[in-house]
Amino acid sequence: MDKNKLMDDIPFRNRCCTYGLSWEDFNIYENTIILNTPKKDVFVLLDENYNTIDILKMVDNDYQTTIENHLLAYKSPNYLPYPFQDFSLKQLLDLANRISIDRLRTFVNDKLVFGNQNNSYILLLTYVKFLSEQIEQYFLNAFQMKIMGFSYPDAYSYINSLIQNINECIMLYIENEKRPFPIDIINYLGQDPKVIDKYNLEPA
Repeated sequence: MDKNKLMDDIPFRNRCCTYGLSWEDFNIYENTIILNTPKKDVFVLLDENYNTIDILKMVDNDYQTTIENHLLAYKSPNYLPYPFQDFSLKQLLDLANRISIDRLRTFVNDKLVFGNQNNSYILLLTYVKFLSEQIEQYFLNAFQMKIMGFSYPDAYSYINSLIQNINECIMLYIENEKRPFPIDIINYLGQDPKVIDKYNLEPA
């Protein structure tokens, strides 16, 4: 990983701008990009694909060990709940990067996935994409909170709670012999209903 090439890379610059950070003020540890922030003890960790690994607030002086522990969790399976228990967070985000959704069409690696909207494969891909965007929003919120000095739940606690609430919503509708639509789940999560346009597929 070359620092000068990174600084000339437009997607990397855009990623830095997402956090309002300089694309010239960073360090590299193995294949991890460490973005410096206005606070000396807060860092944004990115992987080689510019996925956010974590928002790191240093609580001791063992810089290297702290980063390695975050990388280990990021690349290890079994931190995520069903149906992603065999995935690491890195694998989940890398998969989501390959998925794009254009209303009623789903693409993987820019190739259209054929099948109706009740197809379990398409529904799973949509779920992965939705989760990745929720995780991205989580990291942006975590960044702001940690910059301001507030504590914030870790990413895995957030993801587990998110999926648990989605499952609760589905089970609630099933118990009432109703079929949950995407808008029902969005409302249950307290999300902006406008986000439903992208995921407005027929429910399973």
